[in-house]
Amino acid sequence: MFHHLPEHRTLGVYVHYPFCHRICPYCDFYVRRLPRQGSSPDQVILRRYLEELEETAAHTDYHTIASVYFGGGTPSLASADIWREVLDRIGQLWQFDRTACEVTLEANPEDITEQNLQLWQASGINRLSIGVQSFHDPTLEFLGRTHNGAQARTAVTASLRYFPRTSLDVIIGTPNAGHARAESDVQTAIELGAQHISVYGLTIEPRTAFARSVGRGQWQPMPDDAQAELDAQIAACLAAQGYGRYEVSNYARPGQEAVHNSAYWAYHPYVGIGPSAAGRLQYGDRWMATRRHTAGWEEKTGYAELEPLSDHARAQEQLMMGLRRLATSTAPLAPLAPLAPLVGRGVAPDDAIWQQSKLAGVVVDPDDTIWQQLIDFSALDRLSPHINVQRMPRSSSLRIAIPDSSALLYDAILRELVL
Repeated sequence: MFHHLPEHRTLGVYVHYPFCHRICPYCDFYVRRLPRQGSSPDQVILRRYLEELEETAAHTDYHTIASVYFGGGTPSLASADIWREVLDRIGQLWQFDRTACEVTLEANPEDITEQNLQLWQASGINRLSIGVQSFHDPTLEFLGRTHNGAQARTAVTASLRYFPRTSLDVIIGTPNAGHARAESDVQTAIELGAQHISVYGLTIEPRTAFARSVGRGQWQPMPDDAQAELDAQIAACLAAQGYGRYEVSNYARPGQEAVHNSAYWAYHPYVGIGPSAAGRLQYGDRWMATRRHTAGWEEKTGYAELEPLSDHARAQEQLMMGLRRLATSTAPLAPLAPLAPLVGRGVAPDDAIWQQSKLAGVVVDPDDTIWQQLIDFSALDRLSPHINVQRMPRSSSLRIAIPDSSALLYDAILRELVL
């Protein structure tokens, strides 16, 4: 029988703010243009956020909040009062230690002012994720961004004064930018002092403006081999500066890894709040995939989708998410004993669960029929050295992880491994 995950009592909270001043041509998230001045949606948004939080607390059995993430869209456009009230309500509904809990706000450089930084800090936010994308004006113009390189530098410097745990997003692989410009962007992020850097290769998503312009033959994406070469160059640059590649697209100095996103990859429960927000929740011994409404979200309650996950579906999601956590010097394969012995030594179950989330890869049991139906275990030998396998102590289970040097092969490894 499929080995069920331990019952989690900690919960991550993702809050989606859908509005943007301008929709970027590469973006395929659920976003809307911010209404014109005088028709602010903030109060309607806040009311619905609070209702959905209360609904979650009433119908689930979580007791502690592990992380909060305000994403979008552009949540830095909203009043800081919204985020303060959301965090206040979270504190009323669950155990929520703001001094110990990671609370992240996504922000655009043009929204980062001294006043906003002070308000965000006072509201309870303790980490920013800044959508810099590039420090070069031609690249920013191509990406449809509304800030310039100088604004990005100023914003990052100001943010780090208030939020030492500031993360930067950088997009690489734009046409005609060249490898040197991409490496320059990453080097600038390092020099400015960012402790966490997310590096995303430009992808052409369906139904985006970029998909339409590529379809019309206006430009072509960077070829795969050139993208792979660039990825390796960027990874080497960051490794030389002490940043571990702990996930396919994420690099951090030791101890600066993102808590909230790590929970996704470790397959911990989280609730999605806001239009189109997805979640994974435990109801008793059942896991449910949830998604909020999109059209008419302001008036609709409950979920647009509330789907029970079979053991096979959960195992598949665990595998896909877990293999994104790469084996590095800061995320070794198995420095901890299995979960049960940890708990047996007096460690609280949830503490043990969160310690396990720091590990690379995913734990599978070759004797379990669910994993046998999902994984081609004979592929493990032929995938070496692009995959690491280690037997867990006192168990038939294996921890499988992709080394950071093979991060770009993630999709290919999945195709070989999954039946």
